Formats: sequence, C-alpha cells, structure tokens
Amino acid sequence: MLELLHGPDRTANSMELLARICENATHGVAGQILIVPEQYSHETERALCERGGDTISRYAEVLSFTRLASRVFSVCGGVCEEYLDENGRILTLYLAAQQVREQLKFYAAVMTRPDFLKQLGALMEELLTSCIPPDALHAAAARLEGRLAQKVTELALLYESYLAVCKTGRGDPVTRQMRLRDLLDETDFLDGRTVFLDGFSDFTALQQQILAAILAHAEAVHVSILTSGGEQAACQTGNETKKRLQQLAARQGVKAAVCRVTTRAPRDPAVQSWLDGLFFGGPAESGAPQNISLVQAGSWQAACAYAARQIRTGAASGLCYRDFTVCMTDEAACALPMQTLLSRAGILVYSAANAPLLKKPLVAALLSALQAILRYEQGPMLAFLKSGFSPVSEDECDRLERYVHYWNIRGQLWEKPWQMHPRGLGLPMTPEDTQALEELDRIREQAVAPLRRLRLAFAKAPDTDARLRAIASFWEELDVAGRLQAQSEALAAAGQAQQAQECGQLYEALISTLEQMDRVLGSTSLEPELFVQLFSMLIANTAVGTIPSVCDAVQLTTLPMLRHRRSRVLIVLGADDGLLPAFSDPGGLLADPERQKLRSLGVDLSPGRETAVDREMSWVCAALSAAEDRVCLVTTAAQPSFLYTRTQTIFPALQVLRAEDEPFL
Repeated sequence: MLELLHGPDRTANSMELLARICENATHGVAGQILIVPEQYSHETERALCERGGDTISRYAEVLSFTRLASRVFSVCGGVCEEYLDENGRILTLYLAAQQVREQLKFYAAVMTRPDFLKQLGALMEELLTSCIPPDALHAAAARLEGRLAQKVTELALLYESYLAVCKTGRGDPVTRQMRLRDLLDETDFLDGRTVFLDGFSDFTALQQQILAAILAHAEAVHVSILTSGGEQAACQTGNETKKRLQQLAARQGVKAAVCRVTTRAPRDPAVQSWLDGLFFGGPAESGAPQNISLVQAGSWQAACAYAARQIRTGAASGLCYRDFTVCMTDEAACALPMQTLLSRAGILVYSAANAPLLKKPLVAALLSALQAILRYEQGPMLAFLKSGFSPVSEDECDRLERYVHYWNIRGQLWEKPWQMHPRGLGLPMTPEDTQALEELDRIREQAVAPLRRLRLAFAKAPDTDARLRAIASFWEELDVAGRLQAQSEALAAAGQAQQAQECGQLYEALISTLEQMDRVLGSTSLEPELFVQLFSMLIANTAVGTIPSVCDAVQLTTLPMLRHRRSRVLIVLGADDGLLPAFSDPGGLLADPERQKLRSLGVDLSPGRETAVDREMSWVCAALSAAEDRVCLVTTAAQPSFLYTRTQTIFPALQVLRAEDEPFL
C-alpha cells in the first residue's frame, strides 16, 4: 500500500511521519526505514530520537538512498565494490574524451578543459539519473539539424565512451543506485517492512524505479509531500510529485491512498499567518505583530551586525543560542562577518555548510606552489612564500618580497644567484650591501629549494603517477601532516571545535584526492599545466563537513540546509530580489530551448526554467517553515524580495526597521 501524506506545513508533515513511526514502535513493529535526502539525515536522526526515546533505534533507522544501498549491499552482496565520486567522474570523463577526440568537432577545442569536464560530469549524472541511454541521444540527433544535431551527437559519443571507460574500472556513483534498484527487486530485503520517505520535493526517474521496487516488496510505504492541493507556485512541484507517485502505484497494481495532514506544527499564530499569506493566499492581518520584523540594512556588514545584536539580546532575555538560526541567501557575503561578530560577542556558532578545501590557507599554499613551478611567476611564488607554510620566516619573506618587486624577479632568475644591488639601481655597493645581498641570496635558495626539487621531479616524471608521488614527497618535506595536526590541536584548545574538526580532515582529503587521480589517470601523461589545472579543480570540488560539537550554538546555515530544520527564531539575511528565491539560470552544456527541443523528441531531461521556478518556490516554502516563534527578514538591496514586500502586504501596519539604528556595539 502507498499512502501520500500531503499538507502545506512541511514541519507538520514530518512530525506526522515521526509520530507514525513511534506509534508502530510501541506495537513492536521493527525494521521500519525512514528515507530522507543525504544532507538531512543527521537532523532527522536527532528528531527521531527526541520523539521516540532511547529505544527507537531498535525499531527504526534513518537512511538516505545512498546509505540504503550500503545496507542492502551489506546483506545481499556488493559492499566491497568501489564507485567513483564527483572528482573521479571528472577524471574518467577526461579519459573518455581522449578516446573519441578524433570524432569531435563542436567540442574539440574544449574537451580537456577542466570547466568543460565539470559541466559534462553534471550532464552525465543527469542522463544516468533520468535513465536516458546513449541510443536515445543518437536517435534525437538524427531528427535534428545544424548546430544542435552536431552538439547532441558529440554528447552521445562522449556518453558512450564514458560508460565504456566505467566498465573497465570503477562505476559511476549513479550505478550504485541502479544496483540498489535491481537488488531490491530481486531479494526479500524489504519484505514485510514499513518504509517512510520525507524531505523530497520530487524524484528522479531512477529514484522512481527504486520506489517501484520498494512498493513491490514493502508492506506499506508512506510519503510526505509539501502541497496544499492548490494552484499556488509553492504547491506545483508537490502536486506533480503526487500525481507521478499515484501513476507509479497504478502501474505496480498497488493501492494508493491520499491523507491530508490537517494539524499544524506548534507555531506562533502570527508566524503561521505569515506563512499562509506568503505561500497559500492567506488574508491580510490588521495588527503589527512584535515577532515579525522587516529590516532594511545599508550593507551586508550592517545586516550581520543587526542579526548578531538580536541574538545577543535574545540570549540575555532567556533564550538559548540553539534557538536561533541565521539563514544566509548569500553565503560568501555573510558567513565570515557573522562568524567574526558572534565570536567577538562570545556566542557559540555552528556553520552547517561544508567547508571547501580551497578556502583553507594550507591548501591554498600548496596549490600556489604547484602554480609557481610552472613558470616561477611572481604571484604564485609570493603567495606560497607568504602563506606561513614555506621554509622562510615572515621577516625573511618581507625582505625577499621588496627585492623581488624592485628587480622584477621571475622565471629562472629564482634559481640563479642574485647579484643586483639590494637597495636599488645606481647605488655604490658597500660591505653592508654585500652582506645583505648574500643574506638575501641565502633566503632565496632556502625558499626555492623545495620548489626546485618539485619542478625537476615534474620534468622527469614519465606519467601522472610519478607526478603525484612527487607532490606527496613535497608535502612530506613541508611536514603538511604535522602542521595540520598542530593546527587542529591549537584550534581545539582555543575552543574552536568546528574548525578543529575541519582541520583534522584536511590531510585525509588531500591524500584521497591524490589517490583518486592516481587510480584514474596514473598511467597517462599530461602536460604540466593541464595536470595542475585538473588537480586544482579536484581540490576546489572537495569539501569537508562536520557535525555540531556542542549542543547550545547558533545555527548558521543556507536555504537548502534549512529545509529540514525547526527554529524558534529565524533570521534571514539577504531577503533581496534574485536571492530569495534565487531565480538564476543553472547554466550547463544544454540551454533551456535545447532541453525543450530534446524533450519534444522523447529525451526526458529535467524540466526547464519554468518548472525550476516552481521547485525553487517549494524549497523556499519548506525552508521558511522552520520558523516557530519569530521571524526577521533583512534586506540589503534597493529592490527587496517579493516575499519581503508580500510580508508588508500581509501586515500593512508593520514598520520597517533600519539596521543601523541598532548597532552591534
């Protein structure tokens, strides 16, 4: 049986599922599975334990589709099989492009560029999750003309080549889900179980096939869907998902029941009226509630300072730090100022976003070293030397930098003894100048020695494997592992637990990147510049995540991560037009008109921009539903988000506050 639980309150839908799981547990029903998106599994596990108590894990477990695959493989076989990750996919696509390079014309000039390979990887994932075979692209290309026909033909060739390369090594990550689908259909793993799904706005074609296998074996399947059943933009994605699941159940011969969740989450009436008015056409309110705030800030710094003051004031009035969630629509503009301000106030904060490796100083220094050995350009050389991880001290680096800038030192001049005057052109050389020049040359040699060894190792390396081993030796020479360990311990001692967790994972992430590149491209020979570009892109694609290290901390998050949370106080920074919602073109190798043309020819790619707008509205509705007691929307733009102006329409008496009127200090 399939039961579709739908309602306009995302939080209430989730609470209803948890209540049913716990009720089943009280009757001794074991083996229940709650499937959620990967990024929400930790929060869902906490919510389930909070609702069901210490013994709930005996009756239910929270899994994502990926973790469900691991569970099934551990029972039915296949747990030892290895699959590519996103970086491995990009490297494998390089090999695939090399195999068909003679047949490429449209993409011939860009086929090995890292940015193209990254976009191609995203398209390969979409084709696989949409269950579109290469033959479908070839068939569509035969019915097209001109530029698009050539483009689709070459994409089909690259797709075929990629699948062929995957068969000789590790499979694409999507093939893990394909194997899960097959095993669920062939085994009795789900027989008699009750399965719940929560947090999904829609399902890919492959996920629908997995759901079909679940429906065929599970005793009951319950799916929560965010929709009121109306025609509002926030409901369109949920309505379409409900329709598709009903059609899926009909094809499987499974009875489908629809249950409307009428109860609401425990939420302040004013906040509930605000949500209803924003997304479901609720009426305007006559009053000006104290717990709904609209704020105009002149800058991101002022917006962050206002949020920090509200947190400090709220904590002084008896609220816990964990009662506050700060949602950033522009993480790059907000994350650092918010963390700095809260740290200055002694307020604990946890950032729910993954930390990119590229933002870590040591990683940036290592990449600068790789860039430096290509041509000894001033920028990368000085970036490495000034990073704090080079062999020279800060004072020595300053002296070196003055000389380098004055005499425009670059290229092979770094490896030759310096003879120019240390104080400038046309001055007499005194004994003190000679001594200073000798000292500068000593510093130069000390600085360039490890880079020279790395450059020579690169020049002699016959393949990628040898270059990767040279990088590993370079890291050993700089004692990267020891420095990261010392940094992690220092951060932990200073009370910066999240940064310590991230630092503790960096070396393993770096080594994993080396190993991934060696497994896929180890026997190939790349031009040094292309090698550095590919390696830098892999590092840029890698991030490390953490879990909260303390119970009482302000949650600093983004809209996607907010879609499965609950918070007493929600502060949204950046309620600006174009950011909330973020109606931006996702880009990619296929433009929206090209996607529409392919869909008309039977290539069922993901929908175009119009459907993406509806999905974004559904996501924003789910995210803002996290608010329980108080909401504050802060805009920094002359043109605020239409959700901001709609809030003014819902509460006409509400006065807009100025962030600068309440400074942080």
